[in-house]
Amino acid sequence: MNLHEIVEALEAGSADSMLPEAKDLKRMKTVSTHPFYRSIRAPIEKAADELSGSPIASLPFSLLKKFDDPQGGSRREYEDVYFSRRKRLTAFAASHLISPSSERLSDLEDAIWAICDEYSWCLPAHMGFSEAQYASGAPFIDDSGLFFGKMSRKEQLIDLFAAETAFSLSEITSIISGINPMVVRRAREEVFKRALIPYMSFDSDARSWECGSSNWAAVCAGGLGASAMYLIREPLALGRYIHRVLSSMETFLSGFSDDGACLEGLSYWSYGFGFFIYFADLLKARTNGIIDLTQGAKVKKIMLFQQKCFLGLNKTISFSDAPRECGFVPGLTYYLKKSNPEVEIPDKSLMLTFGDDHCFRWPVELRSLLWPSPDVDGGAALKDGFFAFSDAQWCSARFKGFSFACKGGVNAEPHNHNDVGSFLAAGMGEWLIVDPGAGSYTKKYFGSERYELFTPSSRGHSVPIINGRHQMPGTEFRACAFEAREGAKEIRIGMNLAGAYGIGDMIALNRSFRVFKDGSGMEMTDSFEFLNPPESVVERFITLREPELSEAGALIKTCGSQAILEWNQDEAEASLFEERRMAHHEIEETLYCLDLRLKSQRSCFSFRIKIKVEAQ
Repeated sequence: MNLHEIVEALEAGSADSMLPEAKDLKRMKTVSTHPFYRSIRAPIEKAADELSGSPIASLPFSLLKKFDDPQGGSRREYEDVYFSRRKRLTAFAASHLISPSSERLSDLEDAIWAICDEYSWCLPAHMGFSEAQYASGAPFIDDSGLFFGKMSRKEQLIDLFAAETAFSLSEITSIISGINPMVVRRAREEVFKRALIPYMSFDSDARSWECGSSNWAAVCAGGLGASAMYLIREPLALGRYIHRVLSSMETFLSGFSDDGACLEGLSYWSYGFGFFIYFADLLKARTNGIIDLTQGAKVKKIMLFQQKCFLGLNKTISFSDAPRECGFVPGLTYYLKKSNPEVEIPDKSLMLTFGDDHCFRWPVELRSLLWPSPDVDGGAALKDGFFAFSDAQWCSARFKGFSFACKGGVNAEPHNHNDVGSFLAAGMGEWLIVDPGAGSYTKKYFGSERYELFTPSSRGHSVPIINGRHQMPGTEFRACAFEAREGAKEIRIGMNLAGAYGIGDMIALNRSFRVFKDGSGMEMTDSFEFLNPPESVVERFITLREPELSEAGALIKTCGSQAILEWNQDEAEASLFEERRMAHHEIEETLYCLDLRLKSQRSCFSFRIKIKVEAQ
C-alpha cells in the first residue's frame, strides 16, 4: 500500500478501537473468575504477590561488560536481571487488569520507572562495545521539521528487546487507567527517545533487520508499529511509521517458504509470527478492518506450521536452534484458530503460562490472558498425518505413536546448523533419535567460531562423516533431488547430501527414508558413490539415552517404548561415546553418539539401518 492509502485507512478508524478485550469489563470479569482461565491467571497473581514490595535488582556496568569478555562472552548474568525487571512489569500490569488495586498500581509505577532508568533497552549482545558505536551520527529531523541534534549509532540502535519494551510501555500506559501522569509522561517520552525517533532517523546501518527475513523484522517492526499506533494520533505522521513497518513485514513473510515452513523452527515461529499477528490485530482495529494482514494465502499456510511440528506430547522438531520440547502460546494459537478453522489447538496440558517464557514479554502474556476462550474447540490430541514442506525440504509424520522428521535444505539457514540430511524419531512421546536443538547462546556461538562447536556443526547431527570431514557452512552446501511421497502403507523420502560436504571425490550420497504408517518404525538407506574408494565413512546417530550395544544391534529404552536399531553387523563396526554440552538456557546435558564405521572398500556401496519401535 502507498502512504496515501494507509493514511486514508487510518482516518477511517480510531486508536480507541484497539484491543477492545482489555477494556471490556465483562470480559475481564470472566477472565478473573472462570475456571478455564485459572491455569493462566494463577501464575501471574502468584508472581505479583511474591514480587510486591521486594527491591528492584540493579543493572551495573560490571554485568553489562561480561558479554565483551573475550574469554567468556556470557549473556546470562545481565539478562537474568534485565528479564527480572520485565517480569515485574508484566506481572504487576496483568495482575492489576485481573484484579485492580492501588498496591498493584504502585508496584507497576515503580517497575515502569526503573525501566525508564536503564542505560539501554537493548541487550549487550546486540549493543556493541566499540568506540564507533558511540560516535556522533547524522543530524536528525523529525516529521514536523524539529531538529534533535546528532545521534550516535548506539542511540539509534533498536534490537528485539528495545522494541518489545517500547511496545509494552506504550500499551500498558494506554490501556491501564490510574497510572500516575508523571510516570505515563516519562514512559512515553522514553519510547519516543529510544525507539520511535531513532526508527525514523537516517542511519539505516543501525537497523539491518529492516531488510531481513528473520524474526527480528516482525518483532522489531511490529513492536515499533504498535507503539506508534498507541502514541501517535495524527494520521499522516502515524501513516509514515506504518508504511515503513509494512515493508519490514513483507520481508519477514518472505523468509517463510511458500508452503508455510519457518526455517528458524517452532519457537521462533511463535515469537516472530506472534508479533506479526499482534501488530496485524492492532492495525486491523486501528483502520476499522481496512488493512488486514492475516488474509493472505501464504499467511494462512504459516498459521498451520505449529501443528505440523509436534511429534508426540511436547516433543517438537528441533532443527537449527529450535527446542526439542515445546508448548504452545495460548493467545496466539486461539487467535489463529478463530482466523483459520484448519488450525488445530494442541493438548491443553502443553499450554504455556506465565514463567514458561523467561523473557516475560508483556504483549505475549496479555494476549494469552485475553484471547483464549472456553467456547473454541480444541485441546485434543493432534491428528496423525504426513506433512511435507517441499520448498523448505522438511518432512514430518505422526502415525500411531511413532513420529519422525527429516530435512534437506542448505547450510545457510537462519540460526543455521550444518544439518543437511538430519533426522529425528520419537516413540510413544519419548525421544529415540534426536537433533540437539539450540546450544548455549554465547558470543562464540554467534561468532566466527560457531562451527567449531559440537551443537551447530554436523558433528552434532545424525549425518555421515566422510574421510573424517564434516559438512560445510554456506549457501553452496545443500541437498538436491529432494522428494517425498505418501503411499497407502508408508512414506518415502529421498535426497542427495553430497553437495553439503564439498568433497570433490564424492559423486553422490543418496539418503532415503521409509516411514511405516502402522507405527512400527522406519528404515534409512545411504547409497554412496565416489570416484575412488573413500578412506573412511562413519554413520552417526545422536541419542539422549545411552544405547545398549549387542550382536543384534543397539537398543534404546525409554519410559514408554523401546527401539531396536538393526544393521548388518558385517558391514559396520559400532562404537559409542558421550558428548557433554551446554544447551540453551545454560542447561548441561549428555548426548550419546552411536558411530558405525563402514567396512566397505569399494567406490559404490549402500548402508541400511532399521529402527523398530515397540511399546513397553
